[in-house]
Amino acid sequence: MKKLQLGIVGTGFITDFHYKAFEKNRNADIIGMCHTYNYSNPKYSEKQESLLKKCKELEIKAYESFDEL
Repeated sequence: MKKLQLGIVGTGFITDFHYKAFEKNRNADIIGMCHTYNYSNPKYSEKQESLLKKCKELEIKAYESFDEL
């Protein structure tokens, strides 16, 4: 059986709950995470930093965009 590949969108407070729930599923792999902010958004740098920090903590790949994920 092929494993389901999952990506998480956003770095808010609920991220850890989603990660822990999916991590327990042996038929799924969490492949990475992105956020929904685009480059022109004034908070992009702040959100990108948050994304990189969370991905490092969870040991998953940080994606630049939803489309890339």
